Amino acid sequence: MATHVSPEQCSVAIILSNGALLSLKQGGAFPLRGMPAVAGGVPIQLAYGSGSTATYERMFAQSAEVNSTISYLARSAAAVKLRVFRRDGDDRQRLYNHELARLLEEPMPSADYFSFAYRCFLDWLVYGELAIRKVRNGSGRIVALMPVNPSRVVVYGTDELPTAFEYTTVDGQVIGDLTRSDLVFAVQHNAASPLRGLSTLESLRQILSAETAAVQSRHSFFANGTRLGGVVTVDKETELTQIQKESFSRELAASFSGADKSGRVALLESGMQWHELSGASAKDSEYTESLKLSRTVCGAAYGVPADLIGGQPSKESLNWFLRETLVPLLTRWAGIITRSVLKDMDSSPDVYIRPNIDSKLNGAFLESADVLRRATGKPLMSVNTARQILDLPRDPNPESDRIPTPLFLGSEATSGGPDGGRLPIERPQSQ
Repeated sequence: MATHVSPEQCSVAIILSNGALLSLKQGGAFPLRGMPAVAGGVPIQLAYGSGSTATYERMFAQSAEVNSTISYLARSAAAVKLRVFRRDGDDRQRLYNHELARLLEEPMPSADYFSFAYRCFLDWLVYGELAIRKVRNGSGRIVALMPVNPSRVVVYGTDELPTAFEYTTVDGQVIGDLTRSDLVFAVQHNAASPLRGLSTLESLRQILSAETAAVQSRHSFFANGTRLGGVVTVDKETELTQIQKESFSRELAASFSGADKSGRVALLESGMQWHELSGASAKDSEYTESLKLSRTVCGAAYGVPADLIGGQPSKESLNWFLRETLVPLLTRWAGIITRSVLKDMDSSPDVYIRPNIDSKLNGAFLESADVLRRATGKPLMSVNTARQILDLPRDPNPESDRIPTPLFLGSEATSGGPDGGRLPIERPQSQ
């Protein structure tokens, strides 16, 4: 479905579909800021299936599988805070009083980091785009970060480079002439529109359409008192006028349709017969299995194993989710904040942001370290190596740079003897 931008809104009329330029109608020269692109599938209705439509907001709000999957991933990511550090050679120093560290404690008025990040991740996962307004004081310093609904943002650009933005507030006010110094804007890859992102929900459109049809069918079935549909026939000798047929149909529907009229007995006129129309049951149509499939497919699209949502997750599923989904998402998030916010505050190349992912990976890391320690029979790292992983400052004690050797290994292990410090292996004695 295409949407048209009128000449009054722009110096040229532009036809857009899913954010991609289809054609131009001459109405003047292009503005210097480039051509506008709207968010694909957000302000316009996108057709799918057999003519039905749904926006990303509606797909997120009405599909339990989509809502639970996206909400779980957004909560998990928002619970991991961003920390600010400074490199000093091999040392790492956490900057508690850095300008960005203080801002992230309360990015929005009366809102903590979790509330801010949760909203940002929801926008990213639903729309495939992220927009954050930088609020500055009189001296130009950033004092707040305000997430903006991507569906209200129009991007102007040339080729693949965004040059300007405008967005519409909830009360209808248009705020334009914004640049990248005013707005943090990031997108997921979209081959059809390099200026706008492509939501993961696009790949789920067909399966969600089938799920919606199944839910509507079940709703209609129970709203009708769980009665199957049917037809009324009359004998050849009985003739009904068109007015009588319409009157009978209205009375039948008014008296026996609806869940509150379940159990009523219909009394048919002489010569009339009721014939029940058999429909596919929930079992025959594999309704339950289709819902399980929807949950699995939604989880696979977003990298969330199905057993993590409303089930008993296995260690393998949880560890896979942390490594393959949460870490890449948080890495991308830290990169966006670094390029768009940190570099605006501090140009030092030694200052960086790191998500506190260790709080999530702690269990998996300890398990792996314990397995390797048991296999080798000795510790795997020095104290300072462990402190570096946690971005803690170095311990000046020289002993903290050495890998400690357990006392029970003896002098041969201490000196790195013929077995390289490994535990001796008991061998059966020959007879």
